[in-house]
Amino acid sequence: IEALLQNQEKLLFIPVDISATALESSSRILFSLVALAALLFMGRLMWQHGDKALFCSGLALIMGGALGNLVDRLRLGTVTDFIQWHVGEHYWPAFNVADSAITAGVVILLLDQIRKPS
Repeated sequence: IEALLQNQEKLLFIPVDISATALESSSRILFSLVALAALLFMGRLMWQHGDKALFCSGLALIMGGALGNLVDRLRLGTVTDFIQWHVGEHYWPAFNVADSAITAGVVILLLDQIRKPS
């Protein structure tokens, strides 16, 4: 297993400019507004359910990742992915720390839902 996992991560610099490939240049405003609305919604959920530590932890990670990507998009005009994992010839899409926080937050929210008694 150790040999399989050796040298399986790479640090890259991949600017992700969705607006250049899928939408017109005004998409930066649209992405920013959607992110702000999501942040406000999740902030309200945290305020309403402040006694649920696991739920709030998951939301906090998602909010932190969304805020990180929002700051990059507003400051740089793009989000930069710089981590890429692979096993042999099979590559996972490049991602950044904010994406990792969002993913971890979603996993925590799923675990919170699974552990609740019926």
